[in-house]
Amino acid sequence: IHGTNLLELEKAKSAIQQSLLSIETVEREFRDKLKTYEKVQRDLEEIQSLKNIDTEELRMKLSAISKATTQSVLLQRFVGFILGVASSLAGSYIWALVSAA
Repeated sequence: IHGTNLLELEKAKSAIQQSLLSIETVEREFRDKLKTYEKVQRDLEEIQSLKNIDTEELRMKLSAISKATTQSVLLQRFVGFILGVASSLAGSYIWALVSAA
């Protein structure tokens, strides 16, 4: 009888140890999922803050970028024109010197 009781106790002990291991695994998985959830929650808050940006402010920023690009293009065209005129004058001067010789 005592041997049977000891076997039953050993089986119960083994089952309890298995249960504890399972509980620890579930706790670890829960902590990992909780961390993931908290990260997703922070990301969602950041996205919602972007959503709340004033559309007029955004329009002004985009307009400023557009103006800066337009000014850059105009400056490049002006510099190109001046360099073209200068090179044309230099070419004419060189041609006049070569033709006169």
